[in-house]
Amino acid sequence: MDMIGFLPLLHKLLMRQQLRKQESEMIEKMLKQVYQGNAITNVKNIINLKGIPKGSCRSPIGNI
Repeated sequence: MDMIGFLPLLHKLLMRQQLRKQESEMIEKMLKQVYQGNAITNVKNIINLKGIPKGSCRSPIGNI
């Protein structure tokens, strides 16, 4: 999912609106991906895949 597709979902979460089953499953999948292993390394890998070079070490992410 790209950021544009994620924004409506994020809005629903922030507004405490009820999520559809598909949306809940999507969030669960994202959380599993991030928290499997080292969360910072996983987030940096995802950011790198989006074309924003951040390296792969466990140092702070910095400004995204």
